[in-house]
Amino acid sequence: MIDPPAWLSGLMAEIGRHHVGITLGLAMSRLERSCKNWHQLAELCGIFGTPLANQDGAYDPIDYNDGLLVLCGMMSEAELHVIRSSLHDGSRAVAR
Repeated sequence: MIDPPAWLSGLMAEIGRHHVGITLGLAMSRLERSCKNWHQLAELCGIFGTPLANQDGAYDPIDYNDGLLVLCGMMSEAELHVIRSSLHDGSRAVAR
């Protein structure tokens, strides 16, 4: 199992201590590429009532509609898988 990056572990610890009022991110899609890390953060924010925000708005992970933000994370990971698969297939075709 891969541990989250140190900065993310620190952020999650601070959220758990109620030291964070809102989690701001400029490039949340980069975090969304790792479903495990993204889900841990979103779940923890939901448990402690910490909204997530990016340049498009603020989201409450407990709210059903805002929970769709997590779905976007899964879509980002699926898209990354498709891109990697295509690149790998292209490399194999060139090698043949």
